[in-house]
Amino acid sequence: MKLTIIGSGYVGLVTGACLAEVGNQVLCLDTDVTKVASLCAGTVPIYEPGLQDIVRRNMAAGRLRFSCDVAEAARQGFTFIVNNRPDGEEPSEPQGDEIAAAAQALGIGYVAIPVTHAGFSLPQVESMLAAISAPDAKILAYCRSGTRSTLLWALARSAAGDDADDLTRAAQAAGYDLSGIRPIMDQLRAQRG
Repeated sequence: MKLTIIGSGYVGLVTGACLAEVGNQVLCLDTDVTKVASLCAGTVPIYEPGLQDIVRRNMAAGRLRFSCDVAEAARQGFTFIVNNRPDGEEPSEPQGDEIAAAAQALGIGYVAIPVTHAGFSLPQVESMLAAISAPDAKILAYCRSGTRSTLLWALARSAAGDDADDLTRAAQAAGYDLSGIRPIMDQLRAQRG
């Protein structure tokens, strides 16, 4: 599977390295040129036991790459970016306006639907559904770990009438657990009628 992670801070870097370690092709995008240059040289700017070895091994195997260039996402075919991370959540990560500006310059659509610890709201679900319903769009949704993006995607797809079991299997295949939102998924699907 080809994955793109926006942000190469503690969460993004560890997540990207681990996803590469299990065989995925991972691109970590970040706006911090110094950080990306360091990572490209094989130097990890944070301490996590074994992380530097994992990063170097997967870079050497061609499964893990780093870039400052949102154009790389465009080259991979993404046509729309959904930002589910609130600005300021992790100061070392790219902020929404930076990603929005880069996306706009490349003709990539962008929408911010930040999800905080407060949970999900119906307007967020409706906004996500509108974003992911664009015909022929290849969408890159991101948050700090991918969990909020996955949960919001599942809620939006449930509101569109998709089967909760199918959504659960798809999320599980990517390493995410939807059991905590299953009752809401069922309710959203039932409301669709």
